[in-house]
Amino acid sequence: MTKSPARTLYKRRTHGTLKGATAALVEACGGIKRAAELARVGRSQMHRYTDDSDEHAGVAMPADVIAMLEGTCRTPCVTEYLAAQLGLLLFDPEPAPDGDDDVSKDIAAIAGHASRLFGDFAAAYSDHRLSRAEAARLLSSGDAMVRAYMTMRSDLAALVSGVAPAAEG
Repeated sequence: MTKSPARTLYKRRTHGTLKGATAALVEACGGIKRAAELARVGRSQMHRYTDDSDEHAGVAMPADVIAMLEGTCRTPCVTEYLAAQLGLLLFDPEPAPDGDDDVSKDIAAIAGHASRLFGDFAAAYSDHRLSRAEAARLLSSGDAMVRAYMTMRSDLAALVSGVAPAAEG
């Protein structure tokens, strides 16, 4: 018995939409069946959360379900989408190894990432155009630099709040 194309659970969705971000979260959690089990809702309901057809356009996944799935799967697809709609970026700062909160190392990491970003830009823009692949490489380099900054920011905030011991001097 062959499977009817109309019964396919996954379909192409428009990227850059809330339904697309919700579908990406469901896929990151292992698919509709697994996400439904985690959220304790039926598979049909989980499908409605991801279905961008006119019939289910107004059915959105509740915030508590999004938070639980993103927390369980450690993939903030919907939160990243919502942040982007406000022109914001969501980054998970990389924890310092062994509790190392040395700001001088953070500055060195930022400088290294900035150097790579500038080098990547110079190489990519040598022909006064950016290809899709070059733009993706620049985006990756820029994101790495921002992550390094966010790590330093966390370290500085810990020093300001008194959570981390301040260096003498």
